[in-house]
Amino acid sequence: MAVASGQRNTRHGELKEMLLREIRNSGINTRLPSENELSRQFGVCRATVNKVMVELERERYIIRRRGKGTFVIPRDQKLENGNPLLGGGRIVSVYPDFFSYSDWEMTHRIELAALKNNCELVSLKLQPDSDLESLFELLEREERIAGAIIRIGFNLTGTLVKRLEAAGIPMVVLLPPPEFGGKLAFVYGDNRRSGYLKMECLLRHGHRRIGYVSDQPLQSAGALHLEGVKQALYEYKLNYRDLKRSELRIGNWSNPLTAGYRIAADLLDRYDLTALLTDSLPGAFGALRVLYERGLNCPGDVSIVTVGKFFGLEELGCPALTTTEVPGQQVVDRAFELLLKPGQGGLVNPIEPVLVERESVRDLRGAQ
Repeated sequence: MAVASGQRNTRHGELKEMLLREIRNSGINTRLPSENELSRQFGVCRATVNKVMVELERERYIIRRRGKGTFVIPRDQKLENGNPLLGGGRIVSVYPDFFSYSDWEMTHRIELAALKNNCELVSLKLQPDSDLESLFELLEREERIAGAIIRIGFNLTGTLVKRLEAAGIPMVVLLPPPEFGGKLAFVYGDNRRSGYLKMECLLRHGHRRIGYVSDQPLQSAGALHLEGVKQALYEYKLNYRDLKRSELRIGNWSNPLTAGYRIAADLLDRYDLTALLTDSLPGAFGALRVLYERGLNCPGDVSIVTVGKFFGLEELGCPALTTTEVPGQQVVDRAFELLLKPGQGGLVNPIEPVLVERESVRDLRGAQ
């Protein structure tokens, strides 16, 4: 890298040139001297050394790891797919300790992406409400950890975000960003858009007596989903109060199949509905069971729109369910782009969902 002419006669510029020469002649993961050692070696103040190191890290010549040191990332070494090596290091995949098809699928996609990008993957399974202390212990214990993909964050407080930012490695969280912001990168399915697409589908087909099967606890993703639902209602000149909701409350990590069954039953006991909008695919199957027990038909008596996919059941069920789906590969590809090329993308990265219309929505426009 060329150094600007205005820098060449400064101690800052001289130090940067000397370090760049050393970096170009170094192998992957070569450890550089500490800032104090460089300060003594070159006779400059530590503030000057720190400024140079910050620039070199931003330009992806080095990576600094707290408690471990500063390591070289040779920029002339590339993978076949064009991505720079992530310091010859390893990526931690932090995922929740419970099974769902979507989580299993995402784990598989991350494993394949790590292989494609020549990165070693370190798996860390934690409780969904973890404070991530095990992640910090792993970063202190393991060598060559050069990035992390985090898929749990129900306790993602401002203090925790600052600790993650201070870890000294690129991190990507596959969840909607918290309101307090921060400097972490977030990649996630656009829940607001998903809520909008589901509700707009029902409204477009003439449904007005709609029940909301909220089979998940209301977290940030659920709040965004409701914003999209409200937007669709507003565009059709309807009020959020027109959407029928159950007073039953669902706890964290309740069985969504059972929750969907209970809430759908409660809604159909209280209201004369033509459609149900559910928070999850298992919740939709719980609602279908309620219809079956009452001798009702989907979509003839009650239509259903839901979200997600599960081993193709959304396509092979009777009826095949209309869903919104987030392209999981786009989520993973974007996460690895941000890890491999930090600083070259935004912090907030929503991935657009798509509406897949199948057989579970009856068109009422000609019937009303």
